Amino acid sequence: MAKVQSQRLIAFKAFLFSRRSIAVAKGTLAYCIALTLACLSDFDGLFKEPQAMTSMMLIIIAGQPGKSIGFTVMSITSALLGVFLGCLNFLILAKLSHATVGQAFYYFFVVYVLAYLKATKPALFGFSLLGILMSFNGVYNGYLVGRRFDHLYMLSYLYAYLWGAAIVLFVNIFVFPVTAEKELRELMVESLEHVEAFGLLIYKSYTTKLSPEDKAIRDSLAQTIRADFGRMSGKLAESSLEINWSRWSIDDYRYFIGKTRAIQQARMKALISTHSTISRLENDSDQIFKTTFMPKSLKACNRVVIDLRMGIQEIMEQFGAPHSNISGCLWESYMDAEREALNIERPSFEGRPTSLEDGAQAGELKDISRRLAAEFEDVDNTDSDGSDVRRTSFGNRVNITKDPRTGTMSTTTAVGSPTEDEKKLAAEAEKKSGKPIQESTPEILKERGMAALESDFVEYQSLQYDLLNKALTSGALMGIADKTQLRVHTRQPSIYEAYGIDYVRGAGDSDHNPLDLSPLLLPPFAPVDGVPKKRKAGSLMHKHSRQKLAGQMASEMAGDDSESDEYGPETIEEIENHSLVMVHSMLFSLGQYVKELSAFHARATKPKPKGLHFHLFESVAHKDDPAEKDDTELSLAEAMAMLESRPYVRKQYTWGERIHQIRAKVTDQTSLFALKAAAAATVYAMFIYAAKTRSWFVSYALSSGLLTIVLALAPTLGQSAVTFILQIGGSSIGYLLGLAVLSIFNNVGGYKYNPYGVVSLMTLLCIPLQYIMACRSRSSTSTCMSSHIGLGSCSLQYEHPKYFAFSFLSLNGAGVLIISEWIYRVHDHDYLFDSPAFRTGKALTATAMAVLVCAIFQLFVLRNPARRTLRNALAKVTYANLAYLTMLSAFVRAAVPADPSHQVPEQAVARVHKELKKREMQIQGDIIAMMPLIFFSSAEPSLSKPFNPKLILRAIRVNQVILDRLREGRAAIGTTRIDDVILKNFVTVLSPYRRRSARAAKNILGMCAATLNAKTPLPEDMPFLGRHKALADLVHDGLLLSYRFANTEEGRRAARTDDFTRYWFYVVSLNSIFPQLDDFEVILEEMFGRLEDRLA
Repeated sequence: MAKVQSQRLIAFKAFLFSRRSIAVAKGTLAYCIALTLACLSDFDGLFKEPQAMTSMMLIIIAGQPGKSIGFTVMSITSALLGVFLGCLNFLILAKLSHATVGQAFYYFFVVYVLAYLKATKPALFGFSLLGILMSFNGVYNGYLVGRRFDHLYMLSYLYAYLWGAAIVLFVNIFVFPVTAEKELRELMVESLEHVEAFGLLIYKSYTTKLSPEDKAIRDSLAQTIRADFGRMSGKLAESSLEINWSRWSIDDYRYFIGKTRAIQQARMKALISTHSTISRLENDSDQIFKTTFMPKSLKACNRVVIDLRMGIQEIMEQFGAPHSNISGCLWESYMDAEREALNIERPSFEGRPTSLEDGAQAGELKDISRRLAAEFEDVDNTDSDGSDVRRTSFGNRVNITKDPRTGTMSTTTAVGSPTEDEKKLAAEAEKKSGKPIQESTPEILKERGMAALESDFVEYQSLQYDLLNKALTSGALMGIADKTQLRVHTRQPSIYEAYGIDYVRGAGDSDHNPLDLSPLLLPPFAPVDGVPKKRKAGSLMHKHSRQKLAGQMASEMAGDDSESDEYGPETIEEIENHSLVMVHSMLFSLGQYVKELSAFHARATKPKPKGLHFHLFESVAHKDDPAEKDDTELSLAEAMAMLESRPYVRKQYTWGERIHQIRAKVTDQTSLFALKAAAAATVYAMFIYAAKTRSWFVSYALSSGLLTIVLALAPTLGQSAVTFILQIGGSSIGYLLGLAVLSIFNNVGGYKYNPYGVVSLMTLLCIPLQYIMACRSRSSTSTCMSSHIGLGSCSLQYEHPKYFAFSFLSLNGAGVLIISEWIYRVHDHDYLFDSPAFRTGKALTATAMAVLVCAIFQLFVLRNPARRTLRNALAKVTYANLAYLTMLSAFVRAAVPADPSHQVPEQAVARVHKELKKREMQIQGDIIAMMPLIFFSSAEPSLSKPFNPKLILRAIRVNQVILDRLREGRAAIGTTRIDDVILKNFVTVLSPYRRRSARAAKNILGMCAATLNAKTPLPEDMPFLGRHKALADLVHDGLLLSYRFANTEEGRRAARTDDFTRYWFYVVSLNSIFPQLDDFEVILEEMFGRLEDRLA
């Protein structure tokens, strides 16, 4: 307990002296200013309707003045646009006060449109919220003034919102301002740190197998990297509204974000392909990669890694990261490769002492990056006194010791200087190069970095090609003989070999020996070279894989994000060697990374003077850029017709089909939610429409309950269940806080309610609630919420709105109660006005009435459980992956044709390639949007089968990995045609594998999507098309063709090209989705059971 309290104290101290505390202070200051203005006697003279002053609190709290300037400007702009639209509706509804039915219909239409916008575009939440509230004021005030329009009442509400916006903007801009552009640069530095950590994991994968701890780090980095892109895109949108003195324009930042995303994907490709192949080699009898490829190319690989790290560090410094001692750090890294060749150990160092806190969290990604850097830069040595000697990621050699009395860590640090052994190595290098080498800053490091990256990578690539060519020409990869035949031409197994005997279910094939049959019944089998000579009856069936995979997956965590594409032991035995696959996959992904990083570095480090940038004008100019538009671009249907060499006929829709499309739009879940919201708001308005309840509605101020309805009504039942509890708790606590403050300062200091005490105490009470809004809302980076409570949130920003709603309603409730009591009982001296306790009771009654209306609509009117929504969303993503695979297959058949003479218009290829990239983003967004639904589904009561979130997470991660593999395949093919020599000698021969793989994958994905939609189990025996042997046979034939190809001059030349590398990377990416399909079948069986068990 003491340790936990100590950690919390350390965390609070770190927060108190960090920049995050400024956001809390600014939010508290804005709230204090609003309460102070409300207490001024002359301020309420601006309002014809004093109660309208309470509306100021809405925009002050939800505007979040502690955020960046761009975010706040976006929030306030969206909110004020909603207010102006509400003013228009105020006018129309007030004019319709004499026609109650017409007013109700128009109000229903207004709420439906705004609720639909809120559901489809979360960034417009503030716009829709204030638009609905301002529109309802037209209904409410129309009855207060005798069913007519009074512009002074409308102006009162408008002034309140404008004053609130002015306060928020003033505090945001003039009190410790923080620009979104600066936060964007910090996010880019953080993202590049993640990239560097991924690079070090790649290096570990290349040399040794990743440890379980490293796998956990990889999964965390994969999730964080996916979140980085959304966060950076959100900050870019916020920056587009700012005016900054900066080096770069919005176009530059858009380019930087794109390149950051590209190098992230390249890093992930390299890690996955490297580790997957290394893992398979662990059980491979042929260790040629570990004995030949890795040792001879390790030194060259080390130099490439050093160059990449130096390049990343230089880019990070351009974005404001502190300068690091790259030379001292990477000189030791470079010398590691030299020591390894001479078996020289690194000595220990001692220097000036420094302090090191032991309270840092081990799970922080930055600490992980530094640990990985230390592993790369140094091999740990332990002195006789027990001290640990290692090197930090900033290039200083550190001697770490632990005080046994206090438990704290202390270090001694010294900047690296060459030892005697290093001097010998440097002398040898000097003798070879003829150049003097300085001891403090080795000359060889001056030639490292981005300047040497291309040449070092070419050297590494050439070395790998040479080793691979020698292995191929000698047949050492798998002992290939000249008489070995391609498996693509072997005959298929017989029905008996494929399926075996149809025994009674439960007996199992293992209980029967097929040799017990009469020899006359056994079919003859003529073995073929290169094909296994013994096949067990039914050996190719998929009858046991689900049970086997289920046992493996049940013991795992909720899925492996990026590394679940490893093959089982039965597949490893069939694959003779992965060296060819390993080399080409690694070279392609690393080559992509080098290319993207070089372009990124060139633009980021290009000298550019600072200037005043109007980012809004730059964004508009970018949208209007003629180069970004292509009026002659083909439609997708036309481009697909060209790819498939079929005539294009524009589809003509009949009136019946168009009506069906409109009906589908009106009856989808988003539209039904908007209808429910409009109906609930209209039913709530019936209390003021009805003459018998109108006086009760006005006296109890039930108009405040509309805010609860707008916030509480959610698309799913589970989401509403969570918000009900939080809203009731938030509103209750807020009103009770206001009641307590007013009671404490009642008749104090000659005031009915002492304003100094009220404002001071509320300011103190505001701090923890502002902390929840400012910090809790950003505490979850791995959970994306598709709806936000903030007035202007970007749809891809990662938030946790339930904490925001609690704090928002608490602060709003306290502020409304205090301002109402002050206006009527102090300024207007209306002593007949409700006491604070009575007013609090009325406010809680309004909240209870609103929650009751919402509960009735959510439970009894078109109920939409979150679990059903989650299942449909998972089916939608599965079907989207199926559609993507279908389009990708057509794209590959055209871009990499089996017939080299086949030509496809480049315009059609580019159009489909663009559509594929667009769909990748859409599917990725759909996957992210499913994450909050898991939480909401867990909140729903379970009356039958309990909800299993881990099972859903596994299914989501399966779809994520499938998308990643398909995206990598698309990136490998690109829009550039592969050399005809490779098409003729490889693609044409191996195209049957491509056709079989695509057909099998599409069949399984289609059945899985149908199962999710219909909630019906898969059959016991799924159609089996040789999925387990797909990659094994393909690699065998590929090695054989490469062996024959490498023995010709033309083949040796073509095998060293990027086209050959691209082709092999695509092949591996496409075939690596089959283990995911096996996992998917297991998951669906656990969800819906077996068809045979549900027949009774």
